Amino acid sequence: MTILPILLFTISFLFYHQISSANDTITQSEPLHDDGSTITSKSGTFELSFFNPGMKLGYDLRSGLERKLTAWKNWDDPSTGNLSWAMELTSDPELVLWKGSEKYHRSGPWVGLGFSGAPLWRGTQLVIQNMVNTTSEVYYSYTLIQGTSMITITLVNQTLNARQRIVWVQEENKWKAFQTVPGDSCDYYNTCGPFGYCISNHSPNCDCLEGFEPKSQQGWDTLDYTQGCVRSEPWSCKVKGKDGFRKISGLKLPDTTHSWVDRNMKLEDCEAKCMGNCSCTAYTTLNASGGSGCVIWYGDLFDLRVSDGGQELYVRMAHTDSKKKTIVLALSITLLIVLCPLLLIFFVYYRIRKKRQ
Repeated sequence: MTILPILLFTISFLFYHQISSANDTITQSEPLHDDGSTITSKSGTFELSFFNPGMKLGYDLRSGLERKLTAWKNWDDPSTGNLSWAMELTSDPELVLWKGSEKYHRSGPWVGLGFSGAPLWRGTQLVIQNMVNTTSEVYYSYTLIQGTSMITITLVNQTLNARQRIVWVQEENKWKAFQTVPGDSCDYYNTCGPFGYCISNHSPNCDCLEGFEPKSQQGWDTLDYTQGCVRSEPWSCKVKGKDGFRKISGLKLPDTTHSWVDRNMKLEDCEAKCMGNCSCTAYTTLNASGGSGCVIWYGDLFDLRVSDGGQELYVRMAHTDSKKKTIVLALSITLLIVLCPLLLIFFVYYRIRKKRQ
């Protein structure tokens, strides 16, 4: 990063810091110049080049205003690039990094303490995260703990194709990247295809959920995971012994585009709701910290990965899968119990016979 961008970001930060604490506000339709230009585009989008504590990223549903973060084309050209970070309005809203019109990275839905696929802020004593989801507003914001002297800005970096949270290091007199997303190969959107999940620092990166297998084994053998996974056993909706759920822990929750939410439903009622609809493929609690609410997914499950911030996901599958694995495990244990004494007897007999010879 050259001196010019650092200076620009510093000036931008100080400028916003001043106006954000003022009593006067600028509305989306208020003219900024004599020509009538306003801070928003014709579509009602407020495009920011940086995002710092106290700012909102999301929607004002009353006015239709959207606030999102967009990239410069490069460090010397502040015109709009094709990378943006914005709130996606689904039944369970989540933050998405867009590359043009394609999803590039997804935070996962809010689970009470943070986003299920973005655990880096969790446990820190410096930041308080906030997600507001009402009939009036849907937005994400964060603030610094009172007394914290850290200066931090979030920006979308077109050169690196990444969203970065940078921190000013006074001792070194420069900005440093605290967080960069995507951070590994599993952070890219839907790396392993439907019903596949990604494991960072593992070779290969992709695997199928339990009860599923690669749709194209040839593709997986050549590290092409785009077709994802399909059920490994025949599944029959609402048929006893052919329909059930398996709990899988530690996953970033699936893309919520095709999901349904009830904020008050108990987990057992959530399961019944899912079981009653043959299009339902998974469910979980809405709030991981409080164990309340219900989220249901319909159709294929996309963009799964192992995550430190992941939670339990109940995936629908042929119930015989879990029974079959239990039977195999039981048989294996039984064989070990039977074979070990036999092997010991044979060993003792062999040693005695050898001594007599």
